[in-house]
Amino acid sequence: MQSFHFAKIQLLLNKPHESTGTKHIKQSGTSSKGNTWSLAQRHASYASILRQSRKHAEEIVSIGLGLKNDSARIHSVQPLYTAGQVLGMRESTIKTTAAGEGNSPDEVDAMRGCVLNLLQSIQRETGWATEYRMQQLLEEWGLPNGQD
Repeated sequence: MQSFHFAKIQLLLNKPHESTGTKHIKQSGTSSKGNTWSLAQRHASYASILRQSRKHAEEIVSIGLGLKNDSARIHSVQPLYTAGQVLGMRESTIKTTAAGEGNSPDEVDAMRGCVLNLLQSIQRETGWATEYRMQQLLEEWGLPNGQD
């Protein structure tokens, strides 16, 4: 299931934007309002992709917490790394709507900590190298020394 959620994140992030497939035809004397994408629509589309990606990333971490089989844990390194990349952006995960979507900074920190702990335990218990992924995540998060 981690591979499924990993694939969903990859597909979401590489999905062509709908506005690129829309013809922008403006005929004289007519409105092209229905044929163009506004900035607000584009922003809503990007926000939806981020929200969906975050949900898949949370699923990857949740599944990782329950894995016991060493071979399954080794195969979870790349999905966990990708989840860490998605969850690493605090600004994009803070609650921004009245509906309560998103996560608090503390929840984001907890998820990031889970990713690091899972990667560290995979290396410690299986011998599979994950240190380079942990370092990449820490650098992307702006925490090169491992301090949050």
